[in-house]
This record gives sequence, structure tokens and C-alpha cells, in this order.
Amino acid sequence: MSEDHHVWIINHYSTIPSKDHSHGRHLGLAQYLSEYGWYPVLFVASTTHPLGEQRMGTLACTKRTMELGVPCVWIRTPAYWGKQMLRLFNMIAFTVGLLRPGATRGVPRPSVVLGSTVHPLAAWAASRLAKRYRIPFVYEIRDIWPESLVDLGALSARGLPAKLLARLSDTLIKKADRVVSPLPNIGLYLSDRHFPDKLSSYIPNGIDAPSNWEREDHTTPKRGSFTFMYLGSHGYGNGLETLLSAFDKASQQTSTVKASLRLIGDGPRKKKLMDFAKTLSSSESITFEDRIPRSQVMGRAQEADCLVASLANMPVLRYGISPNKFFDYMLAARPIICAAPSGLSPIEEAGAGLTVEPGDESGLCQAMTEMLAAGDEKRIQMGLQGRDYVLKHFTYHDLAARLAGILKSLVVEQ
Repeated sequence: MSEDHHVWIINHYSTIPSKDHSHGRHLGLAQYLSEYGWYPVLFVASTTHPLGEQRMGTLACTKRTMELGVPCVWIRTPAYWGKQMLRLFNMIAFTVGLLRPGATRGVPRPSVVLGSTVHPLAAWAASRLAKRYRIPFVYEIRDIWPESLVDLGALSARGLPAKLLARLSDTLIKKADRVVSPLPNIGLYLSDRHFPDKLSSYIPNGIDAPSNWEREDHTTPKRGSFTFMYLGSHGYGNGLETLLSAFDKASQQTSTVKASLRLIGDGPRKKKLMDFAKTLSSSESITFEDRIPRSQVMGRAQEADCLVASLANMPVLRYGISPNKFFDYMLAARPIICAAPSGLSPIEEAGAGLTVEPGDESGLCQAMTEMLAAGDEKRIQMGLQGRDYVLKHFTYHDLAARLAGILKSLVVEQ
């Protein structure tokens, strides 16, 4: 493959080091694509997410930086400070700003454009760019619209916004030359949307493992108590009320070990969760801590005896799950309790812990009790199995090879 094959990756909320002090899926994949003959350019918003803080110090419409060897184009968007109406305006501004001819002036001409949700307007803008250059369009579905919002109670399934979002999603699927997704059951979703023959590929989220990872200490921390830990968003889809109640019951059933629960992160339900925790008998053993950069997650996770991944019970989960925290948890080499659909979690596949169905308070309580009763040897084994599994199957270096193969097939088909 010649060196003039470029891919533009469009994702409004992609994190990059100079703006977000961390990086996620798209930069993780992009930094390795050149090894497989593809030269990416990443288009991102100038604001952070979820806080919505402005990180462009000038009034310019765009900014260009090099992040981990990948050219990045920032599209200026207004700050929204977590406010939903301003966030909608921010989405529209990103879409309009990206489609301005000046936004892409001087950027190497693409051979393929990949447009990714969270929100579908960014993917729609990517489809317009692909049409402008008459090249293949790859639609990456990370969030299921509008079903996710309907399950969370934010939209009515019969309302006009949900119908418009469903129509937009269908349009993007129809326009796409290939659908990719970190959701393992993406084919089921396409069938449900009446596109059973649409080509799709599963590319999970992953991790960047440091070269010295194998030499780091992964043994269980030794102290006179047992710490459960949750790291991540405190939102409507995380089922944290269930987690708090389950921990409260597990604490009452265990007298030999003093257990504590640390919740680290931020989100719209944090204040209500803190108020709810105060009503529990185990309130003194529950602490809420501030959100931390992803670069600090690994060190914090290794302070735990057991990590907890929690999701609310929502029908949309039947299409699969792939939260970044799953892979960070596994790399931390700690045993994990995972509230996720059976058969769809890499934690379950790896034997890295215990899995219960989302929303199952009694099951979650029982899993905590079992983890407290398990010996150090068993917990260490679970942690190491998770670490070994994620290093074998979910490094961005290997996942980039999978994406490069898809991109190459699209160019060959032209």
C-alpha cells in the first residue's frame, strides 16, 4: 500500500493528551495505523467531555497539534459546563465547523473517512466529507441511538426526537460502506434496524500497555481491611444505587473483615448518590472521591482489593458492552465484580472475577460476600488471568491491525 493512503477519524469527544491529559480509543488505534500503511488524521472538539471546558486559548476556528505522532485537528466549539442545552449547541457547532472548507484545508486528502458516535451528528458530518471526496465512509457505532436515551428515560420512544434520531441512525447505516463497533452484538442491532446484510466488524476498546508492565507488582495489597472500588461515571446508566445497597447488605453479613467502598468519579447523579449513601448503615465505610485523569486510573485501581464494574439493567445492553474501565480494571490485575449481561463481558471470558446480571442487587451482594470470603490466592489468580487476557487480546497495537485490514479492503473494492 502506497504512503498516500490517509484515513480521517471524526469523533467529537476523542481525548488527546494536550487537551484532556489522557487519550482513549481513537488516538490509541491511530498511533499504530502507520505501521500497517495508513496515516490517520484525528478531528476533535476543542472542549473537554463531560465537563465541557474550553481548551483553545485563541479565537481561531481550528487548531492543529501532533499527539503521540498523530496529526490532530481541533474544531472550535463553545463551552457547555455540563449543561444539556449548551451541550446540544456544542454538538451542532462541531458539525458545522467540521464541514467548513477551511477546517480541512491543507490536511492530506483522505482515502477513507471514519465517523464515530457518541452523538450521530459527528458521524453524519463524516459521511458528508466522504461524499465530498467520493471515498468510502465507515460508520462506527459506539452508542446506540436513540435506544440508549429511551432506556435511560431521557426520551420517549414515541416522541419526535427519538424518531428523528432513529431515522438519522438508519440513514448513516445505509450510507456506510462498512459498520464497525466495539459492541460484540453489533450484527444483531443491524438486523433489528432492518439491515441484516450490512457488513459489520467488531473492534473492541482496548489498552496501551507500558513495555515494563510484566515487571510491575500485581499482588493484592496487604492491609487490615478489604476495599471495593468503583471508578467511572456517576450517571443514570451505571446502576450505582444498586451497588450501594448491595454493599450495605454485604457489610452486614460479614463480621470477620472490615469492608469499605470507594467510588471515584463524577456525574449527574453523584449528589443524589451521596445523599442516598448517608441513609445506609454502612455509610461510614463509603467514600466518594473526585474524578481523576485516566493517566492516574491504574495507580488508583491498584489500591483496591476488588474492583467493581456496574451497569443499570437496560434492554439496549443486549447488543453488547465495551466500557474502557473493563480493560483498565483487567490490566490492573485485581479481581473484578462485574454487573453486566451474561456472555457479553470480557471479564467473564477471562475468568477475571464474578459476573452478575445488571440490576441484580442480591446477586451483587452475594458476589461481594464471596469475594470477601475468597482467599488471597484465588483473588490473585483472578487478577492475573484478567491481566494476561487483556494483554493477549485487547492491545491497541493489535486492534489497529484489525482496523487497517478493514480500511484496506474498502480501498481495494473501489
